[in-house]
Amino acid sequence: FTDADIVGQPLSDFETPERTQRKMEAIQAALATGKVQVYEQSVQIQGEVRYEEVRCAPMVPDRVLFMYRDITDRKAAELALQASEERRRLALELTQTGSWEFDLITGEANWSDSHYRLMGLTPGSVPSNYLTWRDYVHPEDLERTETAFKTAIDNHCPLEVEYRVIHPDGTERWMLTKGRGIYDPDGNPKKMTGVMFDISDRKAAEFERQRLHAQLKIQATIDSLTQVANRRQFETVFAQVWPQHRRQRQPLALMMVDIDHFKAYNDHYGHLAGDDCLKQVAKVLSDCAHRASDLVARYGGEEFIILLPNTEASGALTLAELMQTEIAALHISHVASPTQPYVTFSICIAANTPPTHPSPDAPIPAADPDLYSAHKTRRPTCTHWIYQND
Repeated sequence: FTDADIVGQPLSDFETPERTQRKMEAIQAALATGKVQVYEQSVQIQGEVRYEEVRCAPMVPDRVLFMYRDITDRKAAELALQASEERRRLALELTQTGSWEFDLITGEANWSDSHYRLMGLTPGSVPSNYLTWRDYVHPEDLERTETAFKTAIDNHCPLEVEYRVIHPDGTERWMLTKGRGIYDPDGNPKKMTGVMFDISDRKAAEFERQRLHAQLKIQATIDSLTQVANRRQFETVFAQVWPQHRRQRQPLALMMVDIDHFKAYNDHYGHLAGDDCLKQVAKVLSDCAHRASDLVARYGGEEFIILLPNTEASGALTLAELMQTEIAALHISHVASPTQPYVTFSICIAANTPPTHPSPDAPIPAADPDLYSAHKTRRPTCTHWIYQND
């Protein structure tokens, strides 16, 4: 839908009755409790079912803010994991499970045919003993797995351990082994018996879910278009860096970067070209501010902000001039610009050593008037810290 399609219209005009009812319940609960309401729902887009997380946050009286996030990949991983668990349970019920018995005194073992096959071996092709089993356990998992066996025996507790085995053809499979000790009347361990399952599908689903979770964490801090940090990440890092530099009496610099006449660029070349321009500018800024401690972030629209720890004003000015040289070298055509025939940007710098006294709010550079000056002069403009009090 476009804004014109939905603004001022009843929810029932573009939502299903079920979704409208769920949304109204969330609104009522948010306004009644003052707490954010979270729920999930599915939506069909061009014939494809997608899942989204909906957050309903109370704002001013009688108003709420709805936020939507696509969680289709996460749901797919969860469903894959659930399906894998169902397959594993079905396998335990309907198929043979590898069973084993280990003599703790002689080191000999008895393996079922299924146990041999789970190890990638033909039943009876090799001796069933501790040394054979040890040879097929992944080296990275061996010490941990042997410790789990010893702990279960010493503490008279059940054994449950996951580890990898390497088949003769080099294939790695994940196994879950469960067992218990058998003791003589004096409590001395004699044997251990148990079962082994192949849990490779389940582990693959777990790893995929972990990968997706890690990817979502990264996406929460990165601007999807330019692949630099987003404003939220900048604010998080800045809140940590500012007090650190204040305590250590270290200089700190901020650079506000604004692409000149970007609206005119978008109007003339189109939004796709505008997106490409933003990506090229972000790359220039990132290539120049390349220290591990530097942070380049998209602040909003055509504005970027750069955090430069342990940097004096002179260093920030030198870096700003390098950035303007690098963007000019690209000669990105901008015929709609009233100042230059190619893309340029203006830079305002705030640099200082944070004061020792605490401030009620995070410091912000007096950027707006100085950026205006930078637009006029085409040179980096230096300013000072201002404390904003509500």
